Amino acid sequence: AIGTTSAVVAIFVTFVMASILLSKKCRSQSFNLYLVALMIPDNTFSFFCSIACFLSVAAGHWVSPSMCRFQSWFATFGVAGNSWMTVAIVKELHKMLRSARRCIRYTAPTSMSVAKQAAVVLLYSAFCGCIAIVPTKWNIPVRTEAQQGYACVPLEYNVGSSVFYFLVFLPMINLLPLMYVTYVLYDIWKKSLLPKRGQRKVFTLYMLRIVLVMYAWWLPSILFIFMAPR
Repeated sequence: AIGTTSAVVAIFVTFVMASILLSKKCRSQSFNLYLVALMIPDNTFSFFCSIACFLSVAAGHWVSPSMCRFQSWFATFGVAGNSWMTVAIVKELHKMLRSARRCIRYTAPTSMSVAKQAAVVLLYSAFCGCIAIVPTKWNIPVRTEAQQGYACVPLEYNVGSSVFYFLVFLPMINLLPLMYVTYVLYDIWKKSLLPKRGQRKVFTLYMLRIVLVMYAWWLPSILFIFMAPR
């Protein structure tokens, strides 16, 4: 079921990405490019998750230790990439809404600026994914293990490792972005920055619904997979 769902999600996301990139009008708008960048880690996770699930089901067991380590990498890449790209989107939305409140002209980022931000986020996310799959002789305080028998993810393995895992690793991939997004949403509500009417309100609500995916999907994933008792 997980493999099938992931495959359907990957196909749908690929279709949406292609639709945006093939339309000159759509790709000329920076927030559409932010959406494409946000979809890259999601699609990577879904695509490789479906392959890993299908191979494991066909074999009746984990295909190989290498596949387990790769699953750990793309799971971490997906979580970190989505979380930090959400930060980039929320930061720009916050800037737009504050500019409107102060009657300051807002200038959207250029396509090149969005591309640079996306590149930094994706490279950083790839690095985070590598932390738990480096050789054990390097004594990295997290390592890849099968969580509850269904997913290979980075996990802690002793007291010192637990300190690093919960105070450094998880904040690196999800908790710090989650705190920032929560702060911005609170600030928008507290200062009534959401426009009362018009196209800007429709656009802002649309983008905020996408941001809420972070709470609806990735936060439960972190709690259920990365932080669940073994």
